[in-house]
Amino acid sequence: MPFAQLFVFVALAALVGVLAAVWPARRASRLDVLRTITTD
Repeated sequence: MPFAQLFVFVALAALVGVLAAVWPARRASRLDVLRTITTD
């Protein structure tokens, strides 16, 4: 089992996952929660 290659793959996958979550999280943090959950 190539542990070094497996570690690199897992580390890169984690990095990509964090980077993919940053934009939606920043966008959500700027929303007004009460305005978002109210319905007309």
